[in-house]
Amino acid sequence: MKNRILFSLIYVVAICLYSSSVWALNSLTVADPRGFINGKGSIDSATLAIRPKGAFLEHSLYLNFSAKSLNFKKTDTVEVVFNFELPENAIVTDSWLWLTNEIILKGRLLDVWTATGIYEDIVRRRRDPSLLKRISATQYELRIFPMAGTDYRKVKINYLLPATINGDQMSQGIALPFLQASKVPLAEIQLIYFPTEKFLTPNISLGLASAAEMWVRTDPAAGQYYYKTVPIKEAINGFGLTIQMDKNYYSFYSVFNIGKDNYYQIGLKLDSALDSAQTKKILIILDYYSSFSNSLQEVLSSLEKALNQNLAEQHLISFLFLADLSVSHIYPEWKSANQENIQNAMAELKNKMGNAGSTIQLLNSGLEFLNKSNDPANIFLITGGNSYADWQISNTVIQLLTARGLEKYPLTIADISTRVASCYWLNNIYYCNNHYLNSNLANITGGTYSRLEGGKTVQSFLNQMAGKTRGNILNLDFYTRPDQGFCFNRYLSKSIVEYSLGDYVIQVGKYNGTLPFKAELSGILDARLFHIPLEIPLENELPSDPATRQCWAGYHIRELEKSNANIAITNIINSSQEYRVLSKYTAFLCLEDTSYFCLNCVDDTKVISSNDDAVKDSTELYAQPNPFTDRVDIILRQGGLDHSNPWQLSILDINGNLKEILRPVSVEEHQVRFVWEPDSSIPQGIYHAVIRTDTKIHQIRLVKI
Repeated sequence: MKNRILFSLIYVVAICLYSSSVWALNSLTVADPRGFINGKGSIDSATLAIRPKGAFLEHSLYLNFSAKSLNFKKTDTVEVVFNFELPENAIVTDSWLWLTNEIILKGRLLDVWTATGIYEDIVRRRRDPSLLKRISATQYELRIFPMAGTDYRKVKINYLLPATINGDQMSQGIALPFLQASKVPLAEIQLIYFPTEKFLTPNISLGLASAAEMWVRTDPAAGQYYYKTVPIKEAINGFGLTIQMDKNYYSFYSVFNIGKDNYYQIGLKLDSALDSAQTKKILIILDYYSSFSNSLQEVLSSLEKALNQNLAEQHLISFLFLADLSVSHIYPEWKSANQENIQNAMAELKNKMGNAGSTIQLLNSGLEFLNKSNDPANIFLITGGNSYADWQISNTVIQLLTARGLEKYPLTIADISTRVASCYWLNNIYYCNNHYLNSNLANITGGTYSRLEGGKTVQSFLNQMAGKTRGNILNLDFYTRPDQGFCFNRYLSKSIVEYSLGDYVIQVGKYNGTLPFKAELSGILDARLFHIPLEIPLENELPSDPATRQCWAGYHIRELEKSNANIAITNIINSSQEYRVLSKYTAFLCLEDTSYFCLNCVDDTKVISSNDDAVKDSTELYAQPNPFTDRVDIILRQGGLDHSNPWQLSILDINGNLKEILRPVSVEEHQVRFVWEPDSSIPQGIYHAVIRTDTKIHQIRLVKI
């Protein structure tokens, strides 16, 4: 009995810890650090601005946090704690905090211990800091203090993500799952794209809809840009961004030089260097379970796009699926993987497919079909469910299929399950649903198995897996050098074991020498060795800026982080600060300090501020210029002003000490204007201008520099 109680207690604690850790992946809390009042915070508005940076896209994420519906008072000062996930390959390069609507505090990179100590000390003194830390490869924490109980705080987080280049298009799947942490749900987010040389018109794919163009707009300062509102469901679950380029890029390079240091990005579409014309048969098996997956319409729409993007006319396709408990076959004589044949197959699948599959029945029928000709072929299995969660049943299935010759046909298995129904430990591995069966089938056939997880969309996941059906590349080596020189500190954008024939290999590094770049591509494809020398044409150069340097630094720092030695940690901190790239040993700290003020920071949300009330000044009090040096005009604009009122404006320092009382220099129909010209005894810093009317008190922060 005692053991049973102990086991139950351990189980409950484990479930609680698991639940809290999952919740913490994306959470937003607002709390009074001096009390016990807390609750779930809200994101009032979100804007994502995107700019191409070679083979990467720079994401500038603007968020407005508030304590809506938590019953805090204006006099309350609370702390915002935002836990959120970014993709593992994200390179975080900046953090901003708005002090006022016009004053931006730009984050400074410090070692995480110093930054945390400063933040905690300042929270006790009730001033304005924010702290951004990377907790793990994908997990981040942002803390902001103070926020008035009825006010909001605005932040920006900058990060770089590798994109996919395919011919004359750059694409990227974008998902912002952390937006669901908001207590008051957002209706939509604002998406802005700023075109640059060679990266032209964008469009987006939302759910099942066809690609949609973004609206073209012009801003006096920013120039031409593209804009679109994205429904919150699509923003959380994911949508696709595609950018039209000026020509086909089957290879490219981008360089950035500063002082004696030379940085580069090099990209190569693998099937353009290898024999992309080889004919390959691909049997596509749809093992769909409606209770475990996204809607059939969404899955098929995503599959159609994935096949069109990854296959060409020289590839031959055939389809198997379950309809009315029996296996149905589309193209038993094989068909070219052209757009028309793929579209016709999808139309038939939409009309005939059932809501439940049968993995063993479909695979057995597939083997019978393939064994008739015994030709080389790959199997692309899109599956789900948990019918084979028992490892003993799975072993029986594996034995039966192996006896029918399964090992001759490489299996690419895409598990599109969105629900976990059963899990267990076996040989120190945690298996859920059909994970045990699928991983072993892939291993036996020399294929690939992957699950829909980590914030991926169905579209991006199937697109990734469809590329692997064309053949996996083992032991990929991408050796590069400039003419009359050498490359060093080279990093690939993903692990060498993850590449398939349909992929684009991207390498970042440093070099000494002259252009053009030369490359040698080596590895094993379909059990055959290959070694191909090539040259990256000079005309395939993409625009570059300091982000090229930061892309390299991001991978360099992740490589250094593999060691916990003291010398490695020192190198990580130094590199993080030098290149302005966040690491697990550093943190971005914003402080209410004039040395943190950014006078040249450009707020991208200003180009669409007319669509976003949350970023407008909440009072009628304005100051210009602000920050200022020796003079600032302070203007109260309000209808129905009482001109008999003896107007006066108080200037207070940050501690609330009165420094000066101002009288208006002019009183007009709808505005009262003051001028402050502080004498030389007034030091640089933050001051408050306060004016009282019959109905309210207006206040604005002034910054003297």
